[in-house]
Amino acid sequence: MKWRIYYADGSAYSGSTDEEAFNAPAIGVQVISIENPTRDNGHGLITGYDMYYYKQGRFWGCDTSGMYDYLMTYPGPNKVLFGRTMAREEEWNAIVSRAKREGLGV
Repeated sequence: MKWRIYYADGSAYSGSTDEEAFNAPAIGVQVISIENPTRDNGHGLITGYDMYYYKQGRFWGCDTSGMYDYLMTYPGPNKVLFGRTMAREEEWNAIVSRAKREGLGV
């Protein structure tokens, strides 16, 4: 599954493999666009979570309890991203608009 991560500093990181997911920067995540063939634009957005974890080829949003559940119960390597670093609502809105527009970056 393809995905693209949008960060608070304006950068973005795209990928589709486990290796790319584990190399993604972990701090400042604001929006993750994930491939979704059932949507007209081919992607869906995950946003508004404190943390995001990588499982079964895609990212999922979670709170602190969800992160601990994932870390304690999911076998193998784990990847958690943190998204609590947005300074102002205007910046966050701009990043969400960009993610809606660009989606997977293609």
